[in-house]
Amino acid sequence: MHAMGDQVNMRRFGGLRGAMAITWATMGIGWLAILGVPPFSGFWSKDRLIEAAFVGEGPKPWILGTIALLGAGLTAFYMSRLFFMIFHGKQRWTTKDDLEGEVHPHESGWLMTLPLIVLSVFSAGLGGLLTHNNMFVTWLEPVTGHAEHGEPVRRPPSSWAPPALVVVGVLVAWWMYVRRPVPVVLQPPTPGGGCPQGHVPRTPSTRPWLCAPARDWSWPPTPSSATSSTAPSRVPPRAPAPWAA
Repeated sequence: MHAMGDQVNMRRFGGLRGAMAITWATMGIGWLAILGVPPFSGFWSKDRLIEAAFVGEGPKPWILGTIALLGAGLTAFYMSRLFFMIFHGKQRWTTKDDLEGEVHPHESGWLMTLPLIVLSVFSAGLGGLLTHNNMFVTWLEPVTGHAEHGEPVRRPPSSWAPPALVVVGVLVAWWMYVRRPVPVVLQPPTPGGGCPQGHVPRTPSTRPWLCAPARDWSWPPTPSSATSSTAPSRVPPRAPAPWAA
C-alpha cells in the first residue's frame, strides 16, 4: 500500500516482484507458511488441527474435518490470489492519465522491511524449532504441570487431502490471475453477456461458462434475453385462483 501511493486496488498492481524484491520474498515466505508447506511454520500447526478435527466417533468428526479441509483449500486460493495479483502477471500500475493518480512503485525503507524480515524468519523456521524435544507442548509445564496426552489417530483424509486441496487452490489462482489477463476494472455486462449465438447469460456476467441455451433462461429476464429473437415468447402468467381474493 505504501509503495503504491496508499492504493489498495490489487487490480492496479501486478508485476511488483522486480520493484519490491524484499517485500516479495518476505511475503512469499508468509504465503508458503500459511499454505502449510513444509518445513514452514504453518505446516506444523495446520495439519495437526485438521487431524484433530477428524478425531472422534460418529458423524461429528467427519463434519468438522470436512469444514477444516475446505478452509485449507479456500485459504490456499485466496492467499495465492493475493500473492499473484500483487507481485506477478502483467504490470497494471496507474499512470498520470488515471483518475487515481500516478504511482511509482519502490521498495520500502528499513523501518518497514526490517519487521517483514523478522516475521519471515519466524514464519520459515519457528514452527520446526518449537517441535524440537516437544518444546511447544511442554514449555508451559512449569506453570500447568505435566499432562499425559496421546497422539490422535489419523484418518485417511487428514493425511492426503490437505496437500491435494492446497495444490488445487494454488493452481486455480495461478490460472485465473497469472495465466489469464486480470482486468483493471470490473467490466459491466455487455449486450448478450458475451454469450455465443443462441445463448443468453444466466446472470449479469460475461463469463461464457455462465451462459445457457436461450430456452433455459431465468427470471427476471436480462435485457438481451428479453429482446433476443432467439428467445421464446413468454407464457402469460396464470390468472389468480378464485379463492385468492
